[in-house]
Amino acid sequence: MIKYCNPKPFLKKFTGERFRIYTKVKNIFFVGYLRSSDEWMNIQLIRSIEKLKHTTLGPVGEIFIKCTSMKLMQHIEPPLRIAN
Repeated sequence: MIKYCNPKPFLKKFTGERFRIYTKVKNIFFVGYLRSSDEWMNIQLIRSIEKLKHTTLGPVGEIFIKCTSMKLMQHIEPPLRIAN
């Protein structure tokens, strides 16, 4: 069963984590670190990269994405490190 949650505290918990934001414009998405979000679900990313499908279009740096232009927001978990 799917468990739903309020997105505002959920996003505050992930501030500083890496995210992938898919936009409504074609197949463009951004990968960067979540800096902040506001009460309207607008997102600010830092150290972000713009990508189109499997092609990197280039670094963007700091970007502000309006909530109405987002299609999907995906948290990117860091890879697991196996201790020797």
